[in-house]
Amino acid sequence: MVYALTRITMENQIRLYHDATALLLEKDLGELKRFDEALSKRYEAGYARGWTEAKAKYCVTYYCSVCGGMIELDSDNEKAAVKGYMKENGWGHSKCVKRHG
Repeated sequence: MVYALTRITMENQIRLYHDATALLLEKDLGELKRFDEALSKRYEAGYARGWTEAKAKYCVTYYCSVCGGMIELDSDNEKAAVKGYMKENGWGHSKCVKRHG
């Protein structure tokens, strides 16, 4: 569902960009540059928002028992084995454990 909406949105943006480019080429190249910069900013903002939402939904994390900072787990095996174990056994960042022994 999200992919379909993203694809439709991207197709609309490509069409918009094409139409605007065709119109602006008849005018001032400065206008084309401003339009391109505005579109790039919108793309970057959308990409960042999508990345943040995906990370919040799919990234498995736990908190360091020493500093309280977030630790992210990458593999499925880690996700299955570590999440509960680390918290139960008071594990944390290695630098935090060494520092606070």
